[in-house]
Amino acid sequence: MPNHATRHRVIDIALLAGVMGLAIATWAATSDADRLSDWKPCFGVTATIFLALAALTPHAKGSAAARIVMSGWLVLSPWLLAFADLPVARWSHLVAGSLIAVLTASQLHHRAALWTHQDA
Repeated sequence: MPNHATRHRVIDIALLAGVMGLAIATWAATSDADRLSDWKPCFGVTATIFLALAALTPHAKGSAAARIVMSGWLVLSPWLLAFADLPVARWSHLVAGSLIAVLTASQLHHRAALWTHQDA
């Protein structure tokens, strides 16, 4: 079995479950917002799901890059899509994006240490 195919699928399942939970939290928070147009939460949820699916690649570098991009999107999207004034949506995006960034950064740091160790 190639190295890139031996990834832990539990991480992928947790990522998809988290994205689905974030989508539900976004829909719940924006359902009461009268001044928010419908396309903004639709676009935000669609982009997040697309990035989560891109992170399912079996290649470790591509998966980590997609997760970093997704975490940046999650942190910035409440302000880019103008729903930062909804606390549930804003905080759920900030917490999810920060958590994904921290976990991915630690994974990248661990991989960099392994690659350095293999070169020695």
